[in-house]
Amino acid sequence: MATSSIFTKVKINDPKKAEAFIDALEASEKSQKENHLYQLNHP
Repeated sequence: MATSSIFTKVKINDPKKAEAFIDALEASEKSQKENHLYQLNHP
């Protein structure tokens, strides 16, 4: 995964859009953790 995208500045003025963005980040993090755990348990 490219890390350069991490350094992009994000400005969200709409609280609902900010919440949706945070939810998407959390879902992505959860998915990555679950995928990693699956790979550890299913070599």
